[in-house]
Amino acid sequence: MPNVKAVYELPFKVAVENKLRSFQFKLIHNIIPTNLSLSKMNIKDSPRCDRCLFQNETLVHMFCECPDVKIFWKDVIMWWNTKCPDNIDLNSIEILYGYKPEITSFYALNHYLLIAYVYLARNQSETPCLQVFLALLESKTKCKRQVAIKNSNYEKYRAKWTTLCICNA
Repeated sequence: MPNVKAVYELPFKVAVENKLRSFQFKLIHNIIPTNLSLSKMNIKDSPRCDRCLFQNETLVHMFCECPDVKIFWKDVIMWWNTKCPDNIDLNSIEILYGYKPEITSFYALNHYLLIAYVYLARNQSETPCLQVFLALLESKTKCKRQVAIKNSNYEKYRAKWTTLCICNA
């Protein structure tokens, strides 16, 4: 189990977007609605996952174990490993709570994990796609780059994002 304090502080270290911070807070406190929790409240008829229809939809299933999501994470990990010298292999705990959250060199990866959760949660009726996710990342990093330039923080931006090709766009 990762360091709880590092996991809790991670979104405040890697992201400035309140939406991402709020989402991570809900995730680590297990308060994101799932079909399982909604069916227990008689809001949903079935606890089954809307994507695969096989398993009950828990947070772990929704974000890590659903077959379509597993393929998405495999693609994300392969993409990351082609961009960075660190050869990673994320397990469910690391996907949900951050990869080595106490190590600053993984802040970009952990920021991307936060963005991926929101992407997966928003698009529950669709099969997650690496290309769509990468387009979202490119858009977000371009925006962050422009804000950094405007605020004279480009060096700080570069220190965080230069490990990845899309940050140079």
